[in-house]
Amino acid sequence: MEWYYSNILSFPEPETNEIDPSTFGTIVHDCLEKLFDPYKKELITTAVIEQVSKNVVKQLNDSFRKKVGNKDYSTGVNRLHFETALKMINSYLDYEIEDLSKGDDVAYLESERRVERVLEVEYQGKKLPIRIKGFIDRIEKRNGILHLIDFKTGNVSTTDLNLSPSKNKSTTYDFLEDKLTSKGKALQLLLYDWLLYEDNKDVEDKNQIISLAAPGKRDLYLQVKDREEVMELFEEFLRSTVVKMLDSAHPIEASEKFKYAVFE
Repeated sequence: MEWYYSNILSFPEPETNEIDPSTFGTIVHDCLEKLFDPYKKELITTAVIEQVSKNVVKQLNDSFRKKVGNKDYSTGVNRLHFETALKMINSYLDYEIEDLSKGDDVAYLESERRVERVLEVEYQGKKLPIRIKGFIDRIEKRNGILHLIDFKTGNVSTTDLNLSPSKNKSTTYDFLEDKLTSKGKALQLLLYDWLLYEDNKDVEDKNQIISLAAPGKRDLYLQVKDREEVMELFEEFLRSTVVKMLDSAHPIEASEKFKYAVFE
């Protein structure tokens, strides 16, 4: 509902001086993107990370000023947001140095890549071209494997990303639908993989979340049993979702779990 009010109806959000969680996440993402901008298509070494680390405070200030406008972040709760962001980014860079020191080979490709794909959906006897898009936070090649990375400022667990059925069971549509409607983070990673799938069918990739609240957790990968089969089922899920969005019998309404609406 919040997305509908903001992006479809274009209602302005109520003004407060405190930085909201969405803006906080945007600031951290912007800072990381700008820090690594000079190193696109380059190998990342410990020397590169050490140089990046020297620029964190300045870039974080720039990102805060750009995203919060006239809001004061020198004191109070907003200052705590700044210090939290600083700690998150520095901790992430420390773990990058640790992995590189252990021998990881990392090529940084790009950040905030816009990806889109057209899905054909049949509705009321018509074939509708539905354009689906997303922005991938970071794309890199690590030890020869393509990594599609999404940064989160909150905690994430491996169970949030597990779309694999139990042993000796196959992935059915009902199973996948049930998982995707309750595991938004897994849905997001699967969507990114689907958006690039046509060009990466034969490319080994890993869809990963890096939780900046716990950047040492490097096992947060999307888990599926059969990638090709899951992609076919996921397209069916996307088509079903679009049809429900177009069908007035399925009204847009707030979930019972939605407790912190920006718009009252």
